[in-house]
Amino acid sequence: MIQWMQKHKKYLVVTIWISAISFIGAGSVGWGVYSFSGAGGYVAKVGDSIITKSDLAREYSRLHEVYSKITGSNIDEKTAQFLNIQKRAVDNLIYLTLMLNYASDIGLFTTDEEVAREISKDKDFYDEFGLFSQKKYTEILQANNIKKADYEEALRKSLLLKKLDSILEPIMTPLEERSAASSLFMKDQILMDILTRNHQAESVIEINDEELKKYWENNQALYMGEKEYKVIYDLFKKDEIQTSQADIERYYDDFKSNYIDKSGRQIPLEEIQDRVIEDYRTNEARNKARERFILYKKNSNLQGQEKTFTERQIQTEFGDKFMQELLGLSVKSAMEPVWVESKNAFVSLKLMEIVEATPLSFEMAKERVATDVLHQKQMALLENAAKKALEDFRGDSIGWIMRDESTKIKNLSEEDSLDFLADLFNSTNSKGYILQGEKAILYQIKAQELFKEWETPEQKDFFMANFKQLKRQIVEDAFLNYLQKRYRIVRAESY
Repeated sequence: MIQWMQKHKKYLVVTIWISAISFIGAGSVGWGVYSFSGAGGYVAKVGDSIITKSDLAREYSRLHEVYSKITGSNIDEKTAQFLNIQKRAVDNLIYLTLMLNYASDIGLFTTDEEVAREISKDKDFYDEFGLFSQKKYTEILQANNIKKADYEEALRKSLLLKKLDSILEPIMTPLEERSAASSLFMKDQILMDILTRNHQAESVIEINDEELKKYWENNQALYMGEKEYKVIYDLFKKDEIQTSQADIERYYDDFKSNYIDKSGRQIPLEEIQDRVIEDYRTNEARNKARERFILYKKNSNLQGQEKTFTERQIQTEFGDKFMQELLGLSVKSAMEPVWVESKNAFVSLKLMEIVEATPLSFEMAKERVATDVLHQKQMALLENAAKKALEDFRGDSIGWIMRDESTKIKNLSEEDSLDFLADLFNSTNSKGYILQGEKAILYQIKAQELFKEWETPEQKDFFMANFKQLKRQIVEDAFLNYLQKRYRIVRAESY
């Protein structure tokens, strides 16, 4: 039974089936504008229905397990807070309750017979003869501390939601199929030419300080300084750790299990003295850094170097991992020691202050402003040239092309070809130009061929599955919006 429980952990938390909508990303939904005290064990109210703290605990546990499986490890409290699991759990429960309320209001229900039939189909409850066993069913629920009433109520809700989901299942009409297929699989016969920048014309571009200052005044948000981090920190280099023979022997004795070869033999100290010295120094440096971290955390004995860094300086001097750890700190908090390879040291740090970025002065930003204004004028020249060229356009034919054409277009890279086709098929103009980097691509659609028929059954199946999913998402978004208006949602101020 213990082995069965380890294999089937899904029963430790009764997972209620929730349509086909993914709620992993539901944290951005703004549920309700009202609030009330969480006293009495309530988390939220949806219409007349109550979501309890017990409901939240079960859903939180379920999501915690989901994220742990995704990451491949049991996530800790800090990670759970970063992922906002508690809010996601409440959002899930609110949506679930919205659906259950609506299902009930339109007269849907689940009978006892349907619940019993669902339980009897679960092979986990079968005996050695392949038949449903009431005894095994009871034992499994008891072993996982789940009441029969709770489990069967969860199944009842699951079946009810499946019935509601069948009502929302989108149906593809022939007209929708052909319209959507035509938009994706139409073919255009294209004339095309590429116009590059005229460097000779650009050489006479003039820019004065007055023009630059006016541009800077209108676009100061584009020219910001860098956010700064005032810190106190210290390095604990392992090469500076002093050693004695007594220290090495004591360390070797304390960690003998680290020095066993593949055959199980204890390796004598004299054979691996250099390795033990290296390990001792690393351990001592880490311990000293840890001691300093504790002092920083207690806000006592703030020894170390005081310095102000920008994010770029942090990355350059200490590396990406160190920067990510620092950016996750709040002001006046200390950072766990981090090994920095370039320093050959453990670094302990306390973040003292964050100075937000402010707009650069005109003099500080002038060089960047001049570059941007010059580029604007260069592109304006290119665009004017493209407009003039269209007046008597005689491009080269590139044949028939489709929106998802993977063939590289002549004189364009594969990436530029894909970008051009995306812009072309999104355009409503039969003749025009598309600015792309330092060039303008002129085009004219000479003929157009709408979708006729599927090339293969697989192509149709793939398209229909994707389009059906898109239509389902549109239906579900509209349904969610309707439910939020139909039922008043009230959140507790705290859980």
